[in-house]
Order: sequence, then structure tokens, then C-alpha cells
Amino acid sequence: MTQPHALRSYGWLVLGYGGRTVAYLLLTVILATALDPAGFGQLSVFLAVAAGVAAVAGAWPFFAVPVLASGGEDMRPALRGALLLALGAGTVALLVTIPAADALMGEASPRVLLALAAYAMALIALQAGYAVLQAQERMWSIAAVQTAERALAALLVGALAVAGVLGVDEARIAVAVAGVLAGGAVSWVLLRGLPARRTSTNRWADVRRVLRAVGPMGIVGVCGYLVAWFDVLALRLLSDDLTVGLYALAYQVFTVPLQMAALWVVATLPRHAREQRGVDATVDITGPLVLGWGGLVALFASAAALLLVVGFGEEYRGSAAPALVLVASAPPLIFYFAGVPILLAQSRAKVLAVLSVAGVAINVLLDVLLIPSMGLWAPVLATVAQNGCVTVAMVLVLRGGRLDLRLLLSLPASMTIALAALAPRAVTSIAAMTVVGGGCLVICVRELRRSRTVRFDASRREREIV
Repeated sequence: MTQPHALRSYGWLVLGYGGRTVAYLLLTVILATALDPAGFGQLSVFLAVAAGVAAVAGAWPFFAVPVLASGGEDMRPALRGALLLALGAGTVALLVTIPAADALMGEASPRVLLALAAYAMALIALQAGYAVLQAQERMWSIAAVQTAERALAALLVGALAVAGVLGVDEARIAVAVAGVLAGGAVSWVLLRGLPARRTSTNRWADVRRVLRAVGPMGIVGVCGYLVAWFDVLALRLLSDDLTVGLYALAYQVFTVPLQMAALWVVATLPRHAREQRGVDATVDITGPLVLGWGGLVALFASAAALLLVVGFGEEYRGSAAPALVLVASAPPLIFYFAGVPILLAQSRAKVLAVLSVAGVAINVLLDVLLIPSMGLWAPVLATVAQNGCVTVAMVLVLRGGRLDLRLLLSLPASMTIALAALAPRAVTSIAAMTVVGGGCLVICVRELRRSRTVRFDASRREREIV
């Protein structure tokens, strides 16, 4: 897979996620200002449960669609098997989860529980749509859908806020309605657009094929959910709604660079699946790109610090330092996400499962041990420790037991962001992150232009010799 093509695909996804992020930040600002931290914490529990059903039961089967359709085959059998698995598992998960969700949300009303079920199934439908678009390498379409879904949620919540009727339950229902509309529209358009030919008539054979291809990703899905949302649920059980709200806002900030790094999987999986090459994945992540990614994360951290200080008010000030410490763990994660598509394409999903189980064990253990004494900071430290361990483990797997010195190139951005969280003055920390982030980006662009010039000159000499 050529790096320019990967960068183009990734660029489309970043553009879409950028639009989605703007819409989501607007949504978060509306919710955080209309609700107090305790109310925002209650909404986060709703989102955690819905995301749990979608991630644990509904997301992982759809990894099989781009993998199994990579040879130009009809994707319908893979999609059908993935849908059967996701819908069946999602239904069972809802039946098990809703009673627990009712208790966690304080005896929620029937309409809220119905919204929870509908939102979880809508997230599964969106995953199906993304899988088809990913297999077709229509990254611009994924970008458009991501932006539209969050923009619609922001529009609905904003309208309720303007009308003065936005409460916790209304926010839950508005987010669910936006997800249902987006998921329904994507499913209808894509399923009508697929070719009519079928290469398989045995639906259970399709299910078994999906399980053989990406079955261990079910474990990865469970672990991914636990890493992302167990912190919120553990805080809810061991602490109070105020602490949940502060941590939820900090983690929402962290999800921006986290998801941008994860987009590399979406952008590169289809071509890696076709090539199934046996080299280590870090060849895609050159030194300049590591610096550039760190620079982008540092600049984002600078903007996030400003937004947290100015946009959310004094009552959310306690989220700022935890958010920066979480974001400081993002620059090295590009190595982890570079390895995921390679391991999937090489049918080594079991390795991913082992890494995920180890990571979530670290996270859960530290949460349980530290939350009673450290409160808000316990899940922050647990998440950072988990991110560092799985990143180093992924590099060791890809490099045959050797570390990659390019990891050191992520340290300037990470250390600057972490130290900024300790700075007594916000202006100082914002300035430091801006300078370091801008410097890393300048070096990245300069090195990429230089390497492009070297390749162009070499190609021209080859043509002259011929």
C-alpha cells in the first residue's frame, strides 16, 4: 500500500471527523452549559450503556466486510453474516443490559429505556454502513455520514435548549433520535445500492465465515468498550454524578485525537487486506509523520485547554488538567493503530485480542484500586497506563521483539502536554503547547517535502537512463 494513497484516504476521514468533531464539540458545549456537571454525568451513563451494546455486540462483526470482500468478491455474504451476528447479539445484550441500565440511571422512564434500545441499534446500523463504504474505499462518504449524524444531534439539542425545555431525559432522547435517523437513512441507501448477485445461499455459513475471519475481534470489541466506558460506570458506582460529569467531559476531549488515530485503521484496512503483506506495519508511520501527528495533538491540546477554560465555565474547570493528561498519551498511540489493520489483514486477530485483554485488565484493576482514594484522577492514570502498555506491546509484536526508536519522536509533544497540565497559569501551558506543536508540524512538512523531492529526482534519473 502506497503511503500517498493511505494519506489521501486518511485525509478524507480526518476531514469528515473534523466536521463531526466541530458538531460534537458544539453539542457538548450546549449540553454542558444547559446541564450542570451532575446532569452531564447522568447523560454520560446513558451514552456509555448504548455504546456498550453497540461496541460489544454490534461493531466487531463488520470488520469482516472489508477483509472478506478484499478480493473483489460480492460483499453481500459477509455483510449478511455480520448483520445476523450483530443484530442477534445486540438484541441479547439489550435484554441483559436494560435492567442494569435502569438501576444505573435511577429508575429511568420507559421512554428513556426505549430511546436507549433504539440508539444502540442505530449505532449498529451505522457500523454496517461504514463497513460497506470502507470496503468500497468511499472514505469521503464515511466522512459525510459522520459529520451529518453529529450535526443533526447538535441541531436537535440546540433547538430544545433555545426552547428552554432541555433536561437530561430530553437530551438522551434527542441524541437517540439523531442516531436513528442517520442509521436508518444510511442503511436504506446502501442496501438498495448493493448489487443483486449472491454467491452464497446459506446464511449460517456466512455467519461461520465471519466468525472465522474476525471472531477474536469480539474480545477486542468488549475490551475497547471497557477501556472507553468502564471508567464512567466505575465512577458512577464508586463516586458521585459530579465526578462522573467532570471525567466524562475530560474523556470526551481525549476521544478527538483517539478517534483521529483510529481512522488510520479505516483508511488502510481495505488495501492491507488485499495485499496481506508480511512486513511490519510501522513502515507506514515514518519519522516525520510521527512528529507531525504529535504536533497536531499538541495544537489540539492547546485549543482544548482554551475551550475548557473559556467555553464551559468555572464549574467544569476541574476537567482541564485530567483532559490534558489523557491527551498526552495520544501521540504514541499512532503506532498501535498502525498495527491493527496489518494484524487483521494477516488473520492475526487473536494477537489483537490478547493485547486488548491485557490493556483492559490494567485499566480495570487500577480503576478498582484507585477510585476510592483518588476519585477523578484514578481513571485518568489507569487510561494513560493502559495506552502506554498496549502501544509498547504492539511495537514489540510488529518488530519481532524489538522496540522502535521512532517512538521517541512522540515524546516532545507528550511531555509538553503533560507538563502543561501542571502549569499554574493557563496562558503558559497554551503557549508552550502551541510552540511545540507548531515546531513539530514545521519539521514534518519540511521532511516530507524533502523526501518527495528525492523520490522525484530519482524517478527522473531513471527515465533519463531508459
